[in-house]
Amino acid sequence: MLKSLRFMVVLGALGIGAFACTAGSGPIGLGTGTGSGTEPVKQAEVTVPGSGVQITATISAVTLGEECAATAASGTSSTGTSDCAQASPPSNRLPDGGVASGIAPSGGCGGTSYCQGSNMQIAFTATAGSKSATVEIVSVTLLEAATGKLVDTLHASKPQSWSGNGYATWDQTIPPASELKASYDLTSPAWSTLSGTDTTRTAYSTAYKLDVTLRIDGVEVTLESAAVNREPPVST
Repeated sequence: MLKSLRFMVVLGALGIGAFACTAGSGPIGLGTGTGSGTEPVKQAEVTVPGSGVQITATISAVTLGEECAATAASGTSSTGTSDCAQASPPSNRLPDGGVASGIAPSGGCGGTSYCQGSNMQIAFTATAGSKSATVEIVSVTLLEAATGKLVDTLHASKPQSWSGNGYATWDQTIPPASELKASYDLTSPAWSTLSGTDTTRTAYSTAYKLDVTLRIDGVEVTLESAAVNREPPVST
C-alpha cells in the first residue's frame, strides 16, 4: 500500500511538471507584419477596415544627412545672410534614394554647393477595393543597428509621391489597386552631440536603422529599415 501511494505521488509530480512545460511552449514574439504594431517588421500588411483593401508597406531607402537650411530654395538663411548650403530639388531625388541631376546652384555664394539632407522613402502597394487608405507618420526613431540602442527621434515632413518624372506633393492617401513610392524629408540627427568623443561615430562608421510607426486608416504598424550609415560630406 505504501509503495502504491509513493508511485501515485511521483506520477502526480510528473504530471504537474509536464503541464508547466507545455503551457509555455507556444511561439513567442513571432512578427507577423499584419498590423499589430508591437514589433518592428521589414514589411507590414494592413487590411483597411470597412473596405478590405490590403496595404503593404516597406521602407525602400533611407538617407542620413545634414540639417539643411529650411529656406535653402530661396538662397536666404533665417539670419538673412546668403545660404551656401543649397538643398537638392525634391524632384531630382529618385525612388531608390539617389539624385538624378547634379549639384544645385548656390544662392549668390560664388560657386556651386550641395546640402545632403535626411530623407526616407516608403513603398506602398494596395489591392483592389472600394476606397483609398490614409497614411500618417506617428513616429520616426533612429537606433544603433548593432545594439538597438535609441539614438534620436526624428521628425518627418513634406510628404511626396513619385509621378514617373519626379516627386510631387502627396496628400498621403493610397488609392485601391495601386503602387506608390512616397518620400518624406527628415530632421537630421544631432550629429555633434551624438559623436562626442566617440571616434567611430566621428568616422561615419556606425550603422543605424530607422523604426517608423505608421497609422494606416487607424491601424498602427512599425516598419524597420535596413542598416544605413551617415552620409559623408559632399565635396564641392
